[in-house]
Amino acid sequence: FIVAPNLLLAAGQAVVEGRSDAFLAALTIPDGSEVWREPLPAPVVKAGLAMDHRARIYASLMDGRVLCFAAADR
Repeated sequence: FIVAPNLLLAAGQAVVEGRSDAFLAALTIPDGSEVWREPLPAPVVKAGLAMDHRARIYASLMDGRVLCFAAADR
């Protein structure tokens, strides 16, 4: 997980009907409500999340891939 000023970024897996679905989610710290959720093609390795100075999120996956998430240009 990553703790930002008002958000907690967490990677996880939900088991639905025998299928494991990996995801990355942002939750508000005050009440725990979900801001966004992004499905992932594989689970994140332990301690495999990082954020850089531009707020880009990097996720290292168990299948060897590294994904980068960034806000859309406005």
